[in-house]
Amino acid sequence: DVYKRQGQQVDSIGGQLMPVAKADASKAMAWKDDRIVFEQTPLDEAVSLLRHYRKAPIELSDPGLAALKVTGVFEAHNVDLLLGLLPSILPVAVLQQGDGSVRIQRKPITK
Repeated sequence: DVYKRQGQQVDSIGGQLMPVAKADASKAMAWKDDRIVFEQTPLDEAVSLLRHYRKAPIELSDPGLAALKVTGVFEAHNVDLLLGLLPSILPVAVLQQGDGSVRIQRKPITK
């Protein structure tokens, strides 16, 4: 029974349909307002999405950071603002490179 009811969603990952889940309508429609919504989104997934909104590359330097979770609503047209906020949300440092690219790395531990 593949009928979709209002308030439900089905995701497809790697061509496989995932179980029907309750949809968050505000999150699903955020793109219409030029917003990006992250809800406990792994950092590597968030960075992958942000790359679509930015010409210069964004690099995640430490694979150990990939699973950190990001939550928030951000303006899609101002990805640099979001990148600037990351260090206040997660234990990361965001380094702007000379070529415009951005490198996200683990925040150094201060003694």
